[in-house]
Amino acid sequence: MTMQENKPVSAVNSEIGIGDLLRICWLQKKLVTAITIVCTVLAFAFTLVLPEYYVADLLAKPVENTDTGPNQSSGGLSALAGGLLNKEIQYGDELVIYATSRKFVLDFIKKNNLEAKVFAVTGLDEATGELEFDADLYDADSQQWVANKAPSSFALYKTFMDEYYNVTYDDQKNLLSFSMQYYDKDMAYDWLVSISNELNDYLMNKRIDVINKRLSYLEGQVGTLRIPAIKNATSELFQNQMYALLMTQYNDGFAFEIIDPAIKPVKPNKSKHLLLIVIGCILGGFLGIFVALYKHVSRNHELSR
Repeated sequence: MTMQENKPVSAVNSEIGIGDLLRICWLQKKLVTAITIVCTVLAFAFTLVLPEYYVADLLAKPVENTDTGPNQSSGGLSALAGGLLNKEIQYGDELVIYATSRKFVLDFIKKNNLEAKVFAVTGLDEATGELEFDADLYDADSQQWVANKAPSSFALYKTFMDEYYNVTYDDQKNLLSFSMQYYDKDMAYDWLVSISNELNDYLMNKRIDVINKRLSYLEGQVGTLRIPAIKNATSELFQNQMYALLMTQYNDGFAFEIIDPAIKPVKPNKSKHLLLIVIGCILGGFLGIFVALYKHVSRNHELSR
């Protein structure tokens, strides 16, 4: 038999089946177990140095508002966008778009002077209860940014969305979920309540501005119209818009109604820490199996020489 004819046989003999893999892992069980334990311990040690976040959340039900009285059917938040939003988008999804928009989020951060707390805080001093700031970015004593280290609007928005704030919509239950996590439990709670209230106010004021523009336009048109039917129709539109204005100003929960209000968190959220430990254990198991297989293949290679 030639050397070329021997190659397929060698390749077949070198294949490792499931049974072989289990046998190798059993023979090398101490090695696999040791590597798994080491990786799990390292993952656990890593979680000890991670900052702890307190999480506050609330549930809300969207309240879709019609534009005006019984003679006008169009309305809701789609009108606020001037019809630019896709009509197939559900009302709850529209709320998420507004709640996570750059304009709204950045306005909230700047209005409440949260730039440093969003971008420069590294943790919480448990002994004093004071926030710890990155000295390379922000001077907490003078409350000034280090030269050329002030964050851009994009960096502020990205950090706030990635690290602290989240809004989702469950179209099956028709529920909005708002969550805020932060190093300080009071701030996590206060920020969540504030941002949900400001979202309602933001959308209500946006709606009022749209209605006022319509009223101003219709009021100017009524006096110039000569055809009675068109004049009556315009007057009816004007009355509908007045009705919409009154109902919008009266409605406290304009965009959504709080179903399950936020509660101030008591303990930090450890769910991510547990997940990291589980991932470390799984990766350690795979690494242990890989090392065991490598040793097996290397030993067979040495014996075949």
